[in-house]
Amino acid sequence: MQSLNKKAQASALITVMTILLTISLIILVALSINKIISPARFSPQISCLDMQVSQPLTMTKACVNSEDKIEVSVRRDLTADFNEFYFVTQTRQETERYLVGPNCPLCELQGKGETKTYILEEPLPETEKITILLNACAVQTINVREDC
Repeated sequence: MQSLNKKAQASALITVMTILLTISLIILVALSINKIISPARFSPQISCLDMQVSQPLTMTKACVNSEDKIEVSVRRDLTADFNEFYFVTQTRQETERYLVGPNCPLCELQGKGETKTYILEEPLPETEKITILLNACAVQTINVREDC
């Protein structure tokens, strides 16, 4: 009688262990898949509104120099984490984008906490405003002064 009881307990124990192992494997697979397909990879880490408020990039000056090129001084925040942005120049009829980052060898991105003056070589004539575009978000727009 006792050997039958021990066999029944062993059988029940094996069943419970198998169920626990299966549940653990399902959880492990779900966590792995969740890391691979993470929603944070497909959306910005910070919203556009947050970027506009915190201003990871701030234009301190935008003006036309004696060579008719636009000089833009930009200060980068210490905590800002990105590797490229755009300047967007605007006239009454046109807009034009200028990339700053790794795909532009002549316009390296400044380091965190640094201020750098960028020179836009061929700006649109009569450019009135310039905007910093970061992750498709207009972070700041300022008027371009006539002389530096």
